[in-house]
Amino acid sequence: MYIEKVWPSNNANYRCLMPESLANQTCALALPTPLVSTFLETHCQVGNLQRFTSRYLAGGFSLKQGRLVSRKRLSLMRLGFKRKDELAESVTLQSERYRSALQSLRKRPLTLGTLCEVHKSLDPHHHNGGRFRDVQNWIGGRSPDTAHIVPPPPENVSDLMTDWINYVNNIEQVGIEDIIMLSNQFILIHPFNDGNGRLNRAIVDALLSQIMRDEKAYISPFLFRLAHQHNGYLDAPSAIMQGQWQQVFDFWDEAIQWSINTTETLCKRLIMANSFIQKKLTLRQLSQHAATLLSHISEQPIVTPAYLSGQFGWTLLEASTAITELLECGILNEHRVKEPINTIIYDCQEIFDAWMEMDEVLFRVSSS
Repeated sequence: MYIEKVWPSNNANYRCLMPESLANQTCALALPTPLVSTFLETHCQVGNLQRFTSRYLAGGFSLKQGRLVSRKRLSLMRLGFKRKDELAESVTLQSERYRSALQSLRKRPLTLGTLCEVHKSLDPHHHNGGRFRDVQNWIGGRSPDTAHIVPPPPENVSDLMTDWINYVNNIEQVGIEDIIMLSNQFILIHPFNDGNGRLNRAIVDALLSQIMRDEKAYISPFLFRLAHQHNGYLDAPSAIMQGQWQQVFDFWDEAIQWSINTTETLCKRLIMANSFIQKKLTLRQLSQHAATLLSHISEQPIVTPAYLSGQFGWTLLEASTAITELLECGILNEHRVKEPINTIIYDCQEIFDAWMEMDEVLFRVSSS
């Protein structure tokens, strides 16, 4: 369904998308059951792939300047040091905001107020953050009459989003097809002036990871677009309006299969690093604190006694003792950093080596 409008600046006719209520929409297609089952049962023994990849989903400059920030710089920032590294600090904050948004979006009932708060939190510097748009927007082209997609008029946004939020809250058991419908409807409505893609990613990631067996093994299907043509995703709104669900599901089929394959590859690399680390233990029996630290370094490979004290509630002596155990095994290495002046840190190079290769996998361009 479309609404015919006239753009005042050039008196050109254009058509706004006007999606039906979600309750009235039907889709005869579904993703292959084996694919869905494999995706939902994905598991990784070590690390946290959802946290690892979140830096690339937070929007803004995350995939531009932020991509150049090394994992070591980000890990140092997570220690809470006051460092003159504005780019690393910004990427860290964006990533943390994104993960916090996922938690907020999983709460039920979900409200329009929460949705607006999450939108603002993901882009706190935008002057219209957290408010539904009151102007016409469009995707592609310089005006609505030349645009690729023209979302509904602003006066219809509130009612459409009320329908959207009601659908979210009334689903008894969320399935992948429901999440795809919610995502596509959100993109069709495009309720905010800016940041719709970022919030849509957060919505999908929150819902998809929540129904997985192992949330830590989740790699967002949206990252499929890093190394592939993503026209299928951008064309989805038009395809939906024309009832061409096959095109929509083709994109998600490929993206979810990519997520499964990528999770397997990244998990194997982490397990390889973990096996190398385990060999250094030989027959040594670690204390409980040292064993906890050993498990933690696959997610945070740089630590200090103060950081561990804050993370686990240990005394500084307990934290130092655990670090010493891993130092003696050759798992951690001691370094003195320039900033803050003469601060001593302890890192695990094997994990950083694995992370470097894992990032290369995420950005590997497909030859297909």
